[in-house]
Amino acid sequence: MNVPLRRDLEVLNRLLRPLVMAEASLLFGLGAAIGGYLGQRFSAALYLTGQTLVLAIVVAATSLTSFFTEGGRGLRPDHGERMEAGDGPSRIRLQWALYLGIVGLTVCATLGTVLLASGALGTVSVILLLAGILGAIAYSSPPFQLARSGYSELISTFLLA
Repeated sequence: MNVPLRRDLEVLNRLLRPLVMAEASLLFGLGAAIGGYLGQRFSAALYLTGQTLVLAIVVAATSLTSFFTEGGRGLRPDHGERMEAGDGPSRIRLQWALYLGIVGLTVCATLGTVLLASGALGTVSVILLLAGILGAIAYSSPPFQLARSGYSELISTFLLA
């Protein structure tokens, strides 16, 4: 495998945080399974749409957190190298983090708008989706940047719920 491509894939892997995405997927799947016990029919299309929304929120929150934490401190390839926003390769990595966050929030807004316009989402679902989007922004972005507070694990649990 080409070395720059491998390095780019490693950076992408750090930005996406696959364990957090797996946790969000498993928790959403658990919630979908509970619906069967409550007498709700399983709809594969609705499940996949919801899973996409949850993963988009997680991608937005984790990548924006990486972007806003001390000039990309979470994006360092090794602990000895400090990445500044002006450097060539590190600047590209920081741009990736920003672009992934923007894409995640755009996917959430677009899918939410389409589902709301088609009547597939109720008012409570729209409020929860907006709370998730606002939670992702408050978790990762200044001035709140709740990821750096003492309650970051509690906030991320509420964000995933």
